[in-house]
Amino acid sequence: MVSSHNLIIHLSEVSLIFNLHHSKHPLFDFMKLPLDEKLIARITEMALAGSNHAFIMSELKKCAAFRIEELNLVGTVDPSDPRFYPSEVTVHYWRRQAHLSQRLANFDNVAVSMYVGSQKQQHPEDNWFLQLPDKEAKKELFLVVQVGNQ
Repeated sequence: MVSSHNLIIHLSEVSLIFNLHHSKHPLFDFMKLPLDEKLIARITEMALAGSNHAFIMSELKKCAAFRIEELNLVGTVDPSDPRFYPSEVTVHYWRRQAHLSQRLANFDNVAVSMYVGSQKQQHPEDNWFLQLPDKEAKKELFLVVQVGNQ
């Protein structure tokens, strides 16, 4: 029997309690496990390379089979397990996250460049060196400031 305040759901090893009067908490799909990290990385890689949704879905099936074998889970993973076989909605979400994080990283680079430029104008006695990230040259963000008057 369900009380008017709490809903208790028992799943094999998981018990979740929801207070029905707390409506300000975000909703989530409690029945799904998080997607495997290597699959997320592969979705991100393919999304940033410009792959379309259908191609990503087909490649994920191959990646999932390899990952299951890598983790020695062959024969124990259900084909409906969302940890290795994500839904189209989940793949769309991670593709969008990849594009969003790339866009935000570009904005961050521009913001850092603008900040260094303004500081150079305000404090000409200081020495600034800025190296922006470059994946092809395998360079990370590097910022050095040598203060002139101290």
